[in-house]
Amino acid sequence: MNRNNFMDQQHLMALPYVDFFLTDDVRLRALVGRISPRLPFSIATLLTKADFDARAGTDVDDLFRLDDTAERHRIRVELWRAGCHFDML
Repeated sequence: MNRNNFMDQQHLMALPYVDFFLTDDVRLRALVGRISPRLPFSIATLLTKADFDARAGTDVDDLFRLDDTAERHRIRVELWRAGCHFDML
């Protein structure tokens, strides 16, 4: 198991606890698509970055452009509380 596979498995643990899971990782999306029909519980709706940007009316890349680490963290916490998990952050 390489580092990316390990990290993917760690991210997947968030699926039952959030409403939306943002990732552009094609392999990770395919894996979730394979396993989700067999799960006995509901999981997050998968969104690509473009899907999220269209829904939110903002660009998630703005988080990376923030100079203030505390502000970036605050926004991520707000999004987490709103039910979003970011594979890309």
